[in-house]
Amino acid sequence: MSDNQFNAMKNVARYAFALVDCGLYLDAYPDDRDALGYYEEMKEAHAAAVAGYEKDHGPLTAESAAKSGDRWMWIDGPWPWQTKGGHPVCGRM
Repeated sequence: MSDNQFNAMKNVARYAFALVDCGLYLDAYPDDRDALGYYEEMKEAHAAAVAGYEKDHGPLTAESAAKSGDRWMWIDGPWPWQTKGGHPVCGRM
């Protein structure tokens, strides 16, 4: 996994964490308008991070692989147990 791909994945994870964390807060305080606004911001940022990752590095989920046109692209990237340049592709998180 390149540094660029790793950083893109960290952005996706960062926004996913913010969504879960804010969702838990909203479970306790469902009328907090600031938190609702923050949740919407994080939802948009997460969607943008996922779209950016998938544009540059391929699908993150099988669901998004189906959006790639006339070919099933889920199988195109290296699998976690494959290596690139003698180094493991995954395992940096």
